[in-house]
Amino acid sequence: MSTTRTFIMPNRPLTWLITGCSSGFGLTLTRFAQSHGHHVIATSRNPSKTPDLVVEVKSKGGDWLTLDVDSPQDCTDAISHIESSGKYVDVLVNNAGYSIFAAVEQLTEEEVNQGSGAGDEGEAIWGDSKYE
Repeated sequence: MSTTRTFIMPNRPLTWLITGCSSGFGLTLTRFAQSHGHHVIATSRNPSKTPDLVVEVKSKGGDWLTLDVDSPQDCTDAISHIESSGKYVDVLVNNAGYSIFAAVEQLTEEEVNQGSGAGDEGEAIWGDSKYE
């Protein structure tokens, strides 16, 4: 038995929280959402490196927050800012990050841990796997 599901877009502007907006997909998606009348809360690790982009987003009614997704304090601050603004996030695009093009055997332990969200104990976000 086949079931067809249809997504119905709300008839109102949505609030988008997009991480990693200083370039690439995050920036493109930010511009796209704003061009369609949506409110965007854009984030990047260091907004002072892209002041023209911050001005662009804010001039179209958006917000730009400092957010390093690996920093618990930045995450707490971003949540507090959003809650205090009275806004609700309708769409979350967790786009922050980077890539390394290499065979896994060529990666250093530091590169693996940095890309995996590993903590001080070397535990990746997917469990207690150790790299030797």
